[in-house]
Amino acid sequence: MSKILILPFHIILDEPVNGLDPDGIAELRELLLHLNHASGMTILISSHILSELERVATCFGILHDGKIVKEVFIQDILQNGTTLEELYMQSTKGGKQ
Repeated sequence: MSKILILPFHIILDEPVNGLDPDGIAELRELLLHLNHASGMTILISSHILSELERVATCFGILHDGKIVKEVFIQDILQNGTTLEELYMQSTKGGKQ
C-alpha cells in the first residue's frame, strides 16, 4: 500500500516564535527552511521579531497603519549594509506619523 502526502503550497503564520524558548525557535526555523527548500512552499510570516525574520525570509513587506509601505528582498538589505529593523524605522519614520 502506498501513501500519499499532500502538502499545501502556502502556509500563513502569525507571530510563530512568540512563547518559544531558544531551542523551539531554532527547531521552527529549521522546519520552515526545510519546507521552503524541499518543496518550494511559500511561507508568509507576520512577526515583530525582525532579527528572526532576517534569518528565514527572502522577501519582506513592511506594514504601517495597515498598509504596505515598503517591499524589499534580503539581498537588497545585505547589499546596503543595513538591517530590517533600520529599514523598518526609516520606512515608518520610527513608527511616528
